[in-house]
Amino acid sequence: MVNSLLSIFMADIAGGIVGLVASTALIVVFGEIVPQAICTRHGVTVGAYLSILLWITIGVTFIFAYPIAAILDKVLGDEVGVVMTKSKMRKFFDIQQEMNMIEE
Repeated sequence: MVNSLLSIFMADIAGGIVGLVASTALIVVFGEIVPQAICTRHGVTVGAYLSILLWITIGVTFIFAYPIAAILDKVLGDEVGVVMTKSKMRKFFDIQQEMNMIEE
């Protein structure tokens, strides 16, 4: 929403092409580069300070996300996972040993 609003305001203030370029530059610098540089060096600290914001966001979006997730689960069925049981894993390694792909 912020990105769209910034683009609209910049287009109104500076004109079409100049607003597009200016809003794109601002979004890239302050929405991508600066946060990535800060979180690369101080990710745990930033995460600790912003954890309350995360829980607030989860609480607010839960109202909408849970019904959508429930409907998608009913329509699409069970999620296909990549979890292997112990017996499947053993069979997988036995086949690879037979093909001489791995050693004992």
